[in-house]
Amino acid sequence: MRTIPHISVRLHHAAVALCLNVIVCCVGCGDSVEGTAPDAAAGGTGGTANTSTSTTDQGGSQTTGAGGSGGDTTTTTTTTTTTTGAGGSGGAPDPYAADPMAVITLDSGDVSSCLPGLLGGGDAAAYAGYAGASDGAYFLWRDDWDGSSLDLRIETWDSFGGITAPGTHTLTVADTNYSDCAVCIFAASADFGEFWPTPGDTVTFTALATGANGIGQQMAGTFSGTLTNGACSASVVISFTATVRDMSFGPL
Repeated sequence: MRTIPHISVRLHHAAVALCLNVIVCCVGCGDSVEGTAPDAAAGGTGGTANTSTSTTDQGGSQTTGAGGSGGDTTTTTTTTTTTTGAGGSGGAPDPYAADPMAVITLDSGDVSSCLPGLLGGGDAAAYAGYAGASDGAYFLWRDDWDGSSLDLRIETWDSFGGITAPGTHTLTVADTNYSDCAVCIFAASADFGEFWPTPGDTVTFTALATGANGIGQQMAGTFSGTLTNGACSASVVISFTATVRDMSFGPL
């Protein structure tokens, strides 16, 4: 019997020149005297560039002073983008929260009669690691993460003969109850009980790694089959994808 632990710049040159290039002055009796620009030693130097952060590379401007020139400055900056995971700010995700990047889609089928609200809203996450007697991995969707009344799980367990790498698994009779299932797919409704697949249904994992090897990897795939509680049945195609976290901290 398996158990699940309690488990989402502005460059600015101030070129100050006390005498600019060629200056013509009027003196005394009206004679014109042509001034000369000071040489580099006597003249002002180009301004010093001050830089501040910019999101793009920018060449420095150049200002010519008497006998000297301002320098060119190029500022290079690197922009770092931080993606916030569920429940965190650039750090480890909150293991009890849904994964905002997880996606689950009802590709076809009608669940309005048997499982009204299934996949109509809510959140999902995926987990991997060791639980009970086996390494495994699972995808969990809930209509309300804090107090779910409707959920869907897609699980696979190594020591029960579950699939451990991308591929297709055809569900058997044993896969229709939680005591024996190697690949377990079931929905649970507070109003309508548990819905299990039908032998012959298939789940195809397009991305999967179980146990510790799965943590941080993608879990993705498609379930195609009929979920039933014995009195009501819904034929569906459901696709799912999420980034797997450590199941040791995940929700039930």
